[in-house]
Amino acid sequence: MIPKKIHFLWMSETKGDAVERCLESWRHHLHDYEIIEWNKSNFPYEDFLFAREAFSKKKWAFVTDYFRLWVLEKYGGIYLDADVTVNGNFDKFLENKLFIGTEFTDQIAAHAIGAEPHHPFILKCLDYYNGRHFILPDGRCDMNAMPCIITKVFMEMYGYKGALVNFDGLPLEFPDMKIYPDSYFTINTYDGNNVCVHNGLGSWRDAGSENPVLEKVVGSYFWKKFCRRDIFSFGFLKKWVYLLLPVWVVVLWSKSSAKIKNNKRVKRIDLNH
Repeated sequence: MIPKKIHFLWMSETKGDAVERCLESWRHHLHDYEIIEWNKSNFPYEDFLFAREAFSKKKWAFVTDYFRLWVLEKYGGIYLDADVTVNGNFDKFLENKLFIGTEFTDQIAAHAIGAEPHHPFILKCLDYYNGRHFILPDGRCDMNAMPCIITKVFMEMYGYKGALVNFDGLPLEFPDMKIYPDSYFTINTYDGNNVCVHNGLGSWRDAGSENPVLEKVVGSYFWKKFCRRDIFSFGFLKKWVYLLLPVWVVVLWSKSSAKIKNNKRVKRIDLNH
């Protein structure tokens, strides 16, 4: 069983308002979880080559890439990025040996991971970093994104080549892990499944560079949701209306539809009584 511990790492000196709001959502929804802040005083980053070199360049997110695997392998629990907004609790996922979400529907996400200590998948991902340099021989930094790395490790370790999201709201189940659709831990599609949202603040990116995460994940999710089969299978006109609408309109419509359905459900229950 996964311990009720929330781990996050903060290596720089101060937290911005956006991060503080995220952490407040954790305290509100996860009040019976132990929330542990790790930093340079209690995470032994100097012991690990990749983390040590990333720290020397002040690339905190890449220090975190090593940290999240290290802390889950050693202690177990739930790792969250500091830019995650929590909308519920993880209680129903704790009986899994490992749970993880997706982003862009064909890629495993790294911002919310729950695992028992010493899980084989976490250990395999950690092996990727052992002995690996962050600072390359030509002086450049190894900026490979962790979701791409752990997706590749998963595909090789589990011999899996299929889709990661089937748009049926159900996770992919393996003997020792479950992979949940984007709507659980990455974006909120107002289908009743969401526990947290990854805001994708992108503190690891260079100043002025694009931050594509949230909007592009939402856009990718809805595009693939409605185009995953023949365009005529959903209703020709209705499908094209969805695809041509801006993402924010689709999100507002989804939220409104969920509210209407919930109200109808409540009224139906009241009438039966």
